[in-house]
Amino acid sequence: MRVAVDGQGNVFVTDSGNNRIQKFDGNGRFLLKWGNYGSGDGQFDDPKGVAVDGQGNVFVSDSSTNPSQSNNDRIQKFDGNGRFLLKWGSQGTGDGQFYFPDGIAVDRQDNIFVADNTASIQKFDKQGHFLLKWDSYNHDIAVDSQGNVFSVGGREMYIQKFDGNGKLLLKWGSQGSVDGQFNNPSGIAVDGQGNIFVADTFNARIQKFRQR
Repeated sequence: MRVAVDGQGNVFVTDSGNNRIQKFDGNGRFLLKWGNYGSGDGQFDDPKGVAVDGQGNVFVSDSSTNPSQSNNDRIQKFDGNGRFLLKWGSQGTGDGQFYFPDGIAVDRQDNIFVADNTASIQKFDKQGHFLLKWDSYNHDIAVDSQGNVFSVGGREMYIQKFDGNGKLLLKWGSQGSVDGQFNNPSGIAVDGQGNIFVADTFNARIQKFRQR
């Protein structure tokens, strides 16, 4: 399950087990839902990541519970009311293809970054055209206001910071339970002031860091 917030404070949640997206207002009041199991437009098979661009469009990384059956492995784009707009991607390891896509993020230029389980991050324009990719084992990603990309990798017990073209800028963390260490970190987010929040799963805590 992932969460994203639009400019009006509405909250979008990937309800993976029910193969749908749910939308709530900032006070948690249910507004709408869309999606069900399948491979058609607007259908999902274990949706993972969700992100919202500056126009309120919603991007969902649509994975596959059983690649031999569904082969979704794609990104779907919707408006803020769940209307299907476009999709791209297929199962594979080539440029623009995915194998269990997970975290997804959008920068201020509406470029889309996708964390894929081929140990890579791929970058696309707002129409889904492939731009570039780089190596990084990760589950979730986030983008700050400067377009820097932060990745967190589960079994990789550290955080990585890249520029928008994949150049590694910084890496921090190690395995453990003291401040600044991690045990299977699985989620990451960046606020408007550039503070970084990490879900440190097996340590059962959230850690907050300042930008360096």
